[in-house]
Amino acid sequence: MAIGAVNKSGKRSYYSDHGRELFCCFPSSEVIVENHRNILTIYGLPTLDRLAELGYSSDDYFSSFGGTSASSPGMAGVAALMLSINGSLNLNQCKQLMQESCYYPNSIDKEVKQKELGHGIIDAHVLVQKAQNYSNSLNKFPMTTQNKRLAIHVAVDVLNQSIYKGDYPTLYGCKKDLTLFKSLTEDKYEQIIFEDKNAIRSNVLSALEKAVERLRDGDELVFTFSGHGGTYNDNGSDEIDGKDECLVLHDGLWMDDEIYDLHQRFADGVKIFWYTDSCHSGTSTRGIGLERSLRTKRANTQFRTMKTVKYHQIEHSVLKNVYEQNKKEYDRILRTLPNKQRNEIDYKASIIHFAACQDDQFAEEIDGYGLFTSTLFKVINGKKDLSFQKVFDLVNAKMKPEQRPKLNEFGKNAASFLLDPFIGFVIESSKLVDDKVDERLPYSNILSSNQLVTSPEYMGRSI
Repeated sequence: MAIGAVNKSGKRSYYSDHGRELFCCFPSSEVIVENHRNILTIYGLPTLDRLAELGYSSDDYFSSFGGTSASSPGMAGVAALMLSINGSLNLNQCKQLMQESCYYPNSIDKEVKQKELGHGIIDAHVLVQKAQNYSNSLNKFPMTTQNKRLAIHVAVDVLNQSIYKGDYPTLYGCKKDLTLFKSLTEDKYEQIIFEDKNAIRSNVLSALEKAVERLRDGDELVFTFSGHGGTYNDNGSDEIDGKDECLVLHDGLWMDDEIYDLHQRFADGVKIFWYTDSCHSGTSTRGIGLERSLRTKRANTQFRTMKTVKYHQIEHSVLKNVYEQNKKEYDRILRTLPNKQRNEIDYKASIIHFAACQDDQFAEEIDGYGLFTSTLFKVINGKKDLSFQKVFDLVNAKMKPEQRPKLNEFGKNAASFLLDPFIGFVIESSKLVDDKVDERLPYSNILSSNQLVTSPEYMGRSI
């Protein structure tokens, strides 16, 4: 791999090579050329020196080490760190993880980023996290020139109590929901996993920003979120009820305006499946969506036999306090979003959004899984050639009136996207009889179909 060098400002060092053949860059020294002849080092990297007069300096250390002679071994050290965390990675997997761990500084014009820095500047901290997540999720994705498939799964059972102060429950099923989706995508998609303390704004938003830059026509993104959802007072005029929806990450609110802006920036031809199992999630994508197949007749009446239905709700005041305490920062974020006005024609990507419930409803947990998620996996268990539309229709038919899922679609080609196989999903097994779980299926040992109707204890994913 060709490794370039950048200076303290994140710009290509004077002497460094550049171009699309460059894999990435690592921080190194900077120089100036005096009188077109003399090369003077402005600053470099400190390193060990040869002893005494045999070295470059009078002592045993040298502070002006630089050039690609410094950046290349630095990159080798980062690669060694990655392998020390996950020694099972092969060459292609290492390259993929390193590529995904690069970033471009904001100071560089977008059009010249790749020409100057290849995939960008390596971020060792991000690479360590990716190596850990890869190990945890048992990803299997090759380096390939075919269309990219990326899955980002987020689960937040536990919130940062120093930020979210008040009376609210700790959820127990979000990471279990993630396990189900992980089993569905691990052989087909590159996976990025964020759970609890790792499911913070900077991590999740950074992963999605990289997806915006990376994904192109024909590429696919699957995004799933399981956790709390809520509402906060809307300062704009685009919400009928005066409130905006948000997803609740471990360390802060993820506002629907932000999600809408993100969706607007994906390239033409990208296909996105966006899934939220949280309360008040009907329009958490903030787009102009089409509500489909919200039936009034329910196929599953067994829920009526439940003895008790318990909702564990977080008071709205908790969310309000988080917003008010960070109002300047949240208002700055909203004020600087480039895409503020909702307009259906602005979507270049095709987006399908499955929401666990309507904006005024609550999403429940049952037996340690989200009711919406467990119902979905019961529906697809043992089936084959189910489209996104068909999966939603079947799930919706099994849900009770108090929690009605919502299907939103955005983009000019979303209608045809709805007819695609669900997450490229084909299971070669016989049709289930009496809703019994086929033991051959990858998640049959995780989720039993009986769990949908046997527990009297419910928990709402609401703020």
